[in-house]
Amino acid sequence: MLQEQLEIQKRIVPDEKEVDQFMRLMQDTAMQSGIEVRRYTAKAVATKEFFTEAPFEVEIDGSYYNMLAFFERVAKLERIINVGTLKVATVKKPSDAGSKKQYQYAPGETVAATCTATTFFSHDSIVAQNTPAGQKPGAAAPGAANTAQVRQ
Repeated sequence: MLQEQLEIQKRIVPDEKEVDQFMRLMQDTAMQSGIEVRRYTAKAVATKEFFTEAPFEVEIDGSYYNMLAFFERVAKLERIINVGTLKVATVKKPSDAGSKKQYQYAPGETVAATCTATTFFSHDSIVAQNTPAGQKPGAAAPGAANTAQVRQ
């Protein structure tokens, strides 16, 4: 029974960043809602005492009601994802929402938006104890590549 609880906890707040799973989860939720995810941009992680925040700027577009459905579905996901700094504009002027470029929008798409989607992963004191002095837990070692590319 405790093992089951631990597994559930790991799905809600994983032990590792799991960026690929986060992006697949967001993409699947977007597809189910009928919206397009155009861009993910990783932002600086923030390490707290027991967890790390991993924020991503996300650019999306679709119909207004599909976008509402997307945010409702994100709120009900098992993994904790907070959405903030939401900016919404018409697809005729997506730069008002902070869009980096104008895309080929479908006829039913009426709004473009950018937001910060923050996911979390846990870390324990063992990781902190094994981290070299001056380096934050979860950060890459100096000189190590720590990037992910997303193709659109």
